[in-house]
Amino acid sequence: MPEIIFGDKKIHCEPGVNLRKVLIDNGIYPHNGASRFVNCFD
Repeated sequence: MPEIIFGDKKIHCEPGVNLRKVLIDNGIYPHNGASRFVNCFD
């Protein structure tokens, strides 16, 4: 099972999932500043 490490967080996910969605679902936003609000979150 793939593991994503971001700072002190470790997230396990299924192979082939959307990385952006996994990050957002776990409270990590891959966009910074204003781009966080103008990017689509589907």
